[in-house]
Amino acid sequence: MKNLILFALLFPVFRSTAQGTGLEFWEGPFDGLLAAARAQNKPILLYFHFDGCGACVQMEKKVFSQPAVQNYYRQNFLCYGINTLKGEGPALRERYGVSLQPAFIFTRPDGVAQHKIVGIFSPDDFIAAGDKVLSGSNTLAILQSKYNSGDRSAGLLYQFVYARRDAAEEDSLVVNQYLETQAPADLAKPENIKLIYEFFLIRHKPVFAFESPAFQFMADNRALFETYFKKDQVHTRLIWAARNEIPRAAEQRDTAKMRRIIGIITAYIDPQGQYFYQEMDGRQTGVIFESNPVEGAWMAYYRKSGEKNRYSELQEKIIAGSWDDWEKLNELAWFHYTSEDDPEELQKALKWVERSIELHPAYANTDTRAALLYKSGRYQEAEAEALKAIQLGQADGGDTSETAELLAKIRAARK
Repeated sequence: MKNLILFALLFPVFRSTAQGTGLEFWEGPFDGLLAAARAQNKPILLYFHFDGCGACVQMEKKVFSQPAVQNYYRQNFLCYGINTLKGEGPALRERYGVSLQPAFIFTRPDGVAQHKIVGIFSPDDFIAAGDKVLSGSNTLAILQSKYNSGDRSAGLLYQFVYARRDAAEEDSLVVNQYLETQAPADLAKPENIKLIYEFFLIRHKPVFAFESPAFQFMADNRALFETYFKKDQVHTRLIWAARNEIPRAAEQRDTAKMRRIIGIITAYIDPQGQYFYQEMDGRQTGVIFESNPVEGAWMAYYRKSGEKNRYSELQEKIIAGSWDDWEKLNELAWFHYTSEDDPEELQKALKWVERSIELHPAYANTDTRAALLYKSGRYQEAEAEALKAIQLGQADGGDTSETAELLAKIRAARK
């Protein structure tokens, strides 16, 4: 009986996902998996997922279902599915530092992590990740070890940049260290154009200093980048990163830098003086539409640099030009709600949004007025306005959940 139990532990029944069309996953507790892997001297693939994960479903349907993928992983790995919300899942997720799913951790037979990829991959790339582990070359663990030992060669840094990207652990320091190994003329190489574009922003934060060769190379060679990538994607990256430099320009009182920033912004606004940001890599940029981007940039500069008179003069100019445009007035009032705490400035914003409502009562501007009243401490009026906004939104069939959240805050403040 003891021998039979041992056999069942080391060579258990496997299950397949998607009714026999997916990878074969080892069944049983994690400790049993490690014992089986050691006995068979096989590396392990840990698949972290959870119920309702759309990207996980895509991998299961489009990648796990491929015969080449199934055969490769059946022959070379013990695969183990981990639902991060059930059973041992939460503890294993913490043990292996998993925060995003789907995540794939490749380990030695003893469970020590060697490689990691996160997200959706093609069948070929998914197999290539396994090849790295089997060959013992260029895994995330090996590259990290070489980096920690002081290797700063261009080849190592380039591979490390992309290994960290595939693991959803992008590091702006490593990206910049790689580019420091490149001569100015080398920035025009296709692989460097691709790298500069792909890592111009990491989670919407600029990677390259405004004065850096990489930033200036992309800004000065927009047409070159547009031959490789979509024009609007190149533009959005540049204008987003340029706007992020405004606070530093203001702190330094560097008007020359500010004029260079304005030059980048001006290159992309439409004839009406507006700019529509594009989604970057499927993620919202945070601001989709911006009217008066040049004036708005100067206002941000004057506000940060403490030049109150210039700030007020430009503000009055923008408001005067928008006085008959309910949408622009609402946009300006909402921006003030999100960025101002000064009671005087909040009072100005209330006047703008009230003019907006006078021109065209709508859910958007009524919600803005409710938010401004709340921030001004006028809770009773804010509650009435929030209820009105919800009625308007529901009448149009829109989503009023954010106003409902505001209403809850208002009522809590009134207690």
